[in-house]
Amino acid sequence: MFRRALPFLTLLFFTLLLTWPTAATLTTHVVDRQDPLLNGWIMAWEARQLLVDPLHLYDANIFFPLRNTLAFSEILLSTSALVMPLQWFTDDALLSYNVAFLLSFFTTALGAYLLALYLSGRRDAALVAAVAFAWSPYRMGHLSQVQLLAFGWLPMALIYLDRLLRSGKVKGKSDDNGKDDGGGLGWVRDGFLFGGFFLLQALASFYAALFSAMACVFYVGAWLVWQRRLAWQSVAGAALAALLVLLVMVPLVLPYFEVQRTLGAGWTLAQNEQFSASLQAYGYAPEGTVLWGALTRPLHYVYGPCCPPDTLFPGLTVLVLGGLALRYRGGRRGLWLGLALLAFLLSLGPTLTLQATKPTGIALPYRWLWEVVPGFNAIRAPVRWAVLVTLALSMLAALGLARFRGRWAAPLALALVLLEFAVFPLRLVPMPEPPASLGWLDEQPPSRFLELPLVADRAQPRIPEDQPRLAWEQSRLLEAQFFSTYHWHTTPDGYSGYVPVRHGDFAREMQTFPSERSVALLQGLGVRYVVVHADEPAAQHLASAALPLPDGINEVAHFEAERVFEIASSPAAPLPEIQLPLDRLPPQQRVDLPLRLTTSELSYVPLGGEPMTVMVEWRQEGQPSSIQQLSVPLPMIVDEVAVLSLPLQTPPPGDWRLVLSGAYPGQEQPHEWRLEQPMHIAADASTLPDLLPVRLVRAQALDTTTVELTWQSHQPLARYYSLSARLLAADGSVIAQQDGVPAGVEGTLSWLPGERYSATWHFNLPPGSTVSDYRLALLWYDPERGTPAWLWDGTRFVEQLEIP
Repeated sequence: MFRRALPFLTLLFFTLLLTWPTAATLTTHVVDRQDPLLNGWIMAWEARQLLVDPLHLYDANIFFPLRNTLAFSEILLSTSALVMPLQWFTDDALLSYNVAFLLSFFTTALGAYLLALYLSGRRDAALVAAVAFAWSPYRMGHLSQVQLLAFGWLPMALIYLDRLLRSGKVKGKSDDNGKDDGGGLGWVRDGFLFGGFFLLQALASFYAALFSAMACVFYVGAWLVWQRRLAWQSVAGAALAALLVLLVMVPLVLPYFEVQRTLGAGWTLAQNEQFSASLQAYGYAPEGTVLWGALTRPLHYVYGPCCPPDTLFPGLTVLVLGGLALRYRGGRRGLWLGLALLAFLLSLGPTLTLQATKPTGIALPYRWLWEVVPGFNAIRAPVRWAVLVTLALSMLAALGLARFRGRWAAPLALALVLLEFAVFPLRLVPMPEPPASLGWLDEQPPSRFLELPLVADRAQPRIPEDQPRLAWEQSRLLEAQFFSTYHWHTTPDGYSGYVPVRHGDFAREMQTFPSERSVALLQGLGVRYVVVHADEPAAQHLASAALPLPDGINEVAHFEAERVFEIASSPAAPLPEIQLPLDRLPPQQRVDLPLRLTTSELSYVPLGGEPMTVMVEWRQEGQPSSIQQLSVPLPMIVDEVAVLSLPLQTPPPGDWRLVLSGAYPGQEQPHEWRLEQPMHIAADASTLPDLLPVRLVRAQALDTTTVELTWQSHQPLARYYSLSARLLAADGSVIAQQDGVPAGVEGTLSWLPGERYSATWHFNLPPGSTVSDYRLALLWYDPERGTPAWLWDGTRFVEQLEIP
């Protein structure tokens, strides 16, 4: 019994030793403050939500009012499941995360050990393979990403896939590995276990799901090339496994597809190229490794301030043992070599790169897979295919070592692997201190709250660009989100693997807090509390006790450098009225047709976060209708007026009827709207004006030749606009003209909605006249494109504002 348990105890010992001092600092330290805090929050959320409200598992407490926000990152469900009882019992997210971190090494080593034992039949060779895989340089370079570390279920799945493929053989007839299927209904057991272990691996991360699927498909393909047969038991067992995987995975992946559909989440080919492996990376080992750290340091490189370099060095001992395996028959050596080569090719990404960050431009097969195969565009970093390279080489090393019969071979190989791969001790950082307001927030009933500054605006330590690991260790992006595990209030802020573009609009609106518009937005979102960290540089203007507060907001608590404000609720605003301000368009072009949204006294804040679906239909007597479906994002807030742009294709010249219809998203009861308007399509309407929700707040003569103009925008402006200010005589002739930026040096692209911007305009007038003797005409335009911009006069958009 002890002999059988010895390998498992040895792997447990190595887990504690090679991750030391993690086991001694489970509640105080972490590898760094980036992904570990994000993943700790994910696992704590899942443990809580599966007890409280499992049907809304994906509606996490960040980025409100967007839905499925848990799907902005990995789900980690199989990793979370291992520590859920601990999280339920202790309610300590840091402790649970660190235990999951340790278990990711133990389960990975255990899975690799069992697979290598299955292939080689030697416990000592399997132990070496387990250590070589679990503590490989690739994995030690991803210590902060438990979603990449939890890779112990695929080896188990491959064991039962191999057994399943051998189903239907004559009982007692073995293959070159000495295995037989055992006959009977073994295919049912093997199919179920194959599907179960594959499912556990797929639930660790999306990367793991795709990598595992590719490994299994390759394994089956190699089997068919080798055996040229597949028994019905194998097919039936595979169908059973597929059914099990689909029943569990389909409801769990649908939110990811929904996020991609509604928000456009995904990665570009350029991003794939940036995070692909280079040949240089395959020669680089972690700097902390005992042997290779110093020797491979000349190959160090960086992606920039975002990410440390990839450490893909496979190890000399593993390569030598794997090379020896290729000299002998058995153990599927050709299969493992093929898997290593395939994964190596995929890890290089869409373009061959010899020297890191300098692609050669030579296209690789991955480019075609990214364009054709579903799921590949959900991967940011093709370099992570290297995990299969590491697994395959570890199995080859076990097969090679198994050919040695001397007692010294395995201990020597193990010692060499440890010498090459060990990073001891691990570099850990202490957790930041929780803010003083957490206890008070925990005492409040479930509500929505916001912390200012937003997480992206918090003061970050200045780190040299060539030390991204240090930047991760001192990052503050995840502090607030991790500490929300103390109280679980919902917030419009957040951080994840994907940050929605819409969140940038919210961040811009919050720059003016506590303005009336920002408070109205928070009221519309149902935010009750705002916690201001007044010691942050970005919030120092909020530290004053004399801070003017608009109606509906009061300070309710104060903790050292933190101020807590309560925002009163407001009645729901009616839905905006939608109108078409233009009636002429150019023919057969793609144009951005503006829609005007107007509200009454109350500001409208759309909930739900989804874009609005708009149906566009062109009608003409005697002609078939042309219908388009568009997805249009709504503004963060509609305060008096806002403009939506419909990217539509116009029909041929003529008189048409344009029919628009849609429904406001996020409503308990769908509120549908419909517009029908004559539209003249003509070539002389080729220049469409920009409709700007900008109004003139004040025009004031400062002296006989100078006017001060004050503007306010109701929506972020997408371009730099210019103003032409003209003084007109009674007959309309121009007496004087000045062109320039509407607010002096403050370009319109940087204007904050709701804020006022002023500039003075000086005119050269005829002797004896003053500015009050003339009419003031104001025209905005885009100086880059030369197109006009119409302004809001309080009731409609006009080409020119005139002031008597």
